Amino acid sequence: MKFVFSVALAALATTSPIAPATSEIVALAARNEIAKRDITENEYRVYGCRPVIFFFARGSTEIGNMGTVVGLGVCDGLKSAYGSSKVACQIVVGGYSQGAALTHRAVEGRSSSVKNKVVGAVTFGDTQNL
Repeated sequence: MKFVFSVALAALATTSPIAPATSEIVALAARNEIAKRDITENEYRVYGCRPVIFFFARGSTEIGNMGTVVGLGVCDGLKSAYGSSKVACQIVVGGYSQGAALTHRAVEGRSSSVKNKVVGAVTFGDTQNL
């Protein structure tokens, strides 16, 4: 009896005339846009040095090499600000969650000649820098 009541209640809830909140619609639209995009960037491997090279380490449960939470947005912002095809070489690094910790430790362990080329770093939720 409880099962039948639960199923009937669930069916009734799905027919609700109440529209979803605008924020839910925006979140779904954003998720659909991410799904349409390739979440793997291989520009350094393909094109080599550019004015800005952005190396990003995604969070542990994210997909692709850029992730979906912050990597794509930061990458798009850098492309908008600096363009996408020049010749010098400055490095920007970033990461989210465990990827932020990886970025933190990777830069920390480099020689000073490599560190001098890193002109910016952005980390979100760095588990090594609480």
